[in-house]
Amino acid sequence: MAVSELHETSEVTKLYRIKSCPRCHYGDVYEDTDEYGAYEQCFQCGWVNYPNRHVTQAQAEAEKRQTASSSRGERRRVR
Repeated sequence: MAVSELHETSEVTKLYRIKSCPRCHYGDVYEDTDEYGAYEQCFQCGWVNYPNRHVTQAQAEAEKRQTASSSRGERRRVR
């Protein structure tokens, strides 16, 4: 079977979990992949989860502090 024939005959099935968003509790969550890997996202509020990325609490707090300090630096005005 040629590659073009595989694309024509294969079907993609997507699963939507209705009202299962952990942030807004009303949103529908779907799973998808892109060049960075698999992720889950809520249609209504935009919550994103990367299920293959396991981060400890300490790593998450360090990443949050780093993001906050870099965004504060961008907002400062230099005179």
